[in-house]
Amino acid sequence: MNPKDRHGFQNTVLDWYKKNKREFLWRRETPEPFLTLVSEVMLQQTQTARVEEKLPIFFEQFPTIFALAEANNADIIRAWKGMGYNNRALRLRDAARAICELHNGLIPRTLDELLSLPGIGRYTATALMSFSFKIDIPVVDVNIRRVYSRVFFKMETTSSVAPEKEIHEIAESIYPRNLSSDNYGYWRDILYCPPT
Repeated sequence: MNPKDRHGFQNTVLDWYKKNKREFLWRRETPEPFLTLVSEVMLQQTQTARVEEKLPIFFEQFPTIFALAEANNADIIRAWKGMGYNNRALRLRDAARAICELHNGLIPRTLDELLSLPGIGRYTATALMSFSFKIDIPVVDVNIRRVYSRVFFKMETTSSVAPEKEIHEIAESIYPRNLSSDNYGYWRDILYCPPT
């Protein structure tokens, strides 16, 4: 697909989002990095409605990254109850500990530093960079990779995906510069709450 088509695709998605976007606690113009970190881990394999309900309760118990870092296994798993995949909660706590010990409680801004944290993969790292730090970097999860594969490549099956390197090249060319909050919102709304 040529760059002109990619620009058209970007405009189509952004126009849809302007008309259909949903409001969430974690979807602010520049969300606080701790909020982004916790919400992104919660949103992994969990419906947004469940996270919307659970996130404020979680923050009542762990209002700061320091409070989360001090949590023991039992406390963090109790606070995570109903979210599933308890290992996500433990990895989140371990990342909080590393951030407090290595970065004085400040979530780092670089990809390498973020990827060095326990339980932080490329998606969560780029989400933090884009949404909280306004760094122009594409945020690509497995669902976005599938969408790009279907739109820009002729895949043999709906489960097939294009090579990661090619997907990231497309994502880089489509990413809406200086619109990181929209980049965040439109994919979540399109992928997890398509229009009826």
